[in-house]
Amino acid sequence: MHNLRPAVDYLYHTHGLRVENVYDTQLVDFVLSKKEAQARSGEPRKHMISLEDAVAKYLSGVVREKELQVLRNGKRDNSPATQRKYMALTVKYLIPLKEGIERVKNSRFTKLFEVYAEDVINSRYEDPNSWVRLQT
Repeated sequence: MHNLRPAVDYLYHTHGLRVENVYDTQLVDFVLSKKEAQARSGEPRKHMISLEDAVAKYLSGVVREKELQVLRNGKRDNSPATQRKYMALTVKYLIPLKEGIERVKNSRFTKLFEVYAEDVINSRYEDPNSWVRLQT
C-alpha cells in the first residue's frame, strides 16, 4: 500500500484490528530519502511523498504521462470515472513501485556492504558488527 496510515487508523479505532507485515511504499521511501535530503540541504526531509510522485521517481520511463495525470487528479476529482481510473492505476503500479524501491534499497545496502568488506580486507575494522556504524 501507499500511505497506509489512514486505513490502519480506521481499522484499529473502528474495529480494534491491528495490521502487521504490510509494506508501505510511502514510509519506505521516506526512510530511504531522509538522510539523502539532509545531505543535500542540511535539513531532514519532513514530508511524505505522494503516490504519483513515488511512481514518477521510481518508475520513470515505465509510466506514461497520461497515467501520471490521472494519479495527480484522482484525489481532487471525485467523479466515478476518474476514481475508477485512479484505483486501477494504483493497483497497476503498487507492485512495480515496491520492486523499484527495493532495487534502490538493495543497491544502497550493497554499497555499504562493499565498503565494509573492503575495510575488513584491509583490516580497518576488528569488530564484525562495525558495518552497522557505517549506516549512521
